[in-house]
Amino acid sequence: MFTMLIPDAPGAGLGVLAVVTLLVILTIKEFARDSNSPRLQSLPELLNVAIVPLMLAFLIDVVVHILRALH
Repeated sequence: MFTMLIPDAPGAGLGVLAVVTLLVILTIKEFARDSNSPRLQSLPELLNVAIVPLMLAFLIDVVVHILRALH
């Protein structure tokens, strides 16, 4: 069960890094959206530039894990 959490290839850790980075950026985006500061109000739109590629990396990582499980 826990063997799926341990990356078996050097590049597999990049998927984990992308997911953690995505979670951090989404959290920052939500905090900035709730802020009253006008400077922080523009931050969510800026973070969308990083969120889209990280979401694609996350989806690719999920597909790879599913394909490995089916094989």
